Amino acid sequence: MLYLYAIIGARATVPDVSGLRGAAVRAVPAGRLTAIVSEHETIEVATDEDDLWAHEQVVEALMDGGAVLPMRLGSVIGDEAAVRAAVGEREAELAETLERIEGAVELGVRAAIDPASVEPEDRGEEPGHGPGAAYMHARLAREHRADEVVELIHRPLARLSRESARRRHFGDDLVFNGAYLVDVAAVDRFRAEVEELDAAIGAASIVCTGPWPAYTFSSRREES
Repeated sequence: MLYLYAIIGARATVPDVSGLRGAAVRAVPAGRLTAIVSEHETIEVATDEDDLWAHEQVVEALMDGGAVLPMRLGSVIGDEAAVRAAVGEREAELAETLERIEGAVELGVRAAIDPASVEPEDRGEEPGHGPGAAYMHARLAREHRADEVVELIHRPLARLSRESARRRHFGDDLVFNGAYLVDVAAVDRFRAEVEELDAAIGAASIVCTGPWPAYTFSSRREES
């Protein structure tokens, strides 16, 4: 049984790093591509810190050699023939994606928006409207103001990126998460921009993480 970490281009270099449960990592050539795997008699992958880190350190070690398509934690396949068949079915798509992310890494941005900074003015109940309508009006106004803060953060970072993806969670907490595909040469500039935004936008606390393998951009093109 083979555990699959990532797909890379047709290169023979395998990082000197152990895989899950200390297993040796090796390459399985598959046409124009290469699958990076480790072999196990049986394996049940857990989402605990040990398995997550073992998977991640293999993928991150591969980044030193070029573009990497990381697989999801728990990707198990029967044998080398099955690997070649699975990769072969998607070879053109995978090769195109590798070319698209070559020379770039993923950076994450998380912004926690201060709820007090976007609370709308209390207008009370309007004539003809009950407390429910007043609540919904206030909630929508709060979300609209929070979206304006998100745009102040996202727009300049998207301009520094090849691609971007974002999501927001506006419940009791107001949180924005963005993922950005950034040229390796532009990573320092991107981080500096995040620091400038954090200093300039008092309504949010903004942090940057990475660089990471391009998990967000490895399956399909996502832009916003």
